Amino acid sequence: VSRKLNLRINDPAILIANGYTMISPILIIPDSILIEGPEKSVRRLAETVVLNIPQRNIDGNFTETIAVDFLDGGLIKSDPPTVEVSFQVDKLVEVNDSVSLELINVPERVWPYMEKKKMPIRIAIPQSMMNFYSADSVKAVVDLADFTKGIRKALPVLKGLPPYTQIIKIDSV
Repeated sequence: VSRKLNLRINDPAILIANGYTMISPILIIPDSILIEGPEKSVRRLAETVVLNIPQRNIDGNFTETIAVDFLDGGLIKSDPPTVEVSFQVDKLVEVNDSVSLELINVPERVWPYMEKKKMPIRIAIPQSMMNFYSADSVKAVVDLADFTKGIRKALPVLKGLPPYTQIIKIDSV
């Protein structure tokens, strides 16, 4: 019996070296396979096959041919038997900066008090994206739409960061 299955890779976070990050989607070509084998074995498989990438601490762009394997003693055949997996990786640059604080969706008849107009942040930006970063273009936004009366703390959302930037530290307000 035959069946089409989708493909994905194991947890990408465990693959990348410390101080690096993925800066592209994971591309699997083809993104699905046709399997054939005994009905009981084929039906037992999940809709998605998780590909195992054995490499760890990846610190550069990745393109590899990965075998599609099943733990069935060779009863299930895959077409194609291998796929190409690729993604881009870049070094992270840590940045300490201050960004403007902005409140949105402030309810009528509410006068929120803010001690500070700027907020310190620590972020890690992919090296290739550093040209797209400017502290003036980043804002720490606090949405008050669902706030109730009283003193509350909220974690701002950073808007205007370059793609694939990681937030290391941000204070609540």
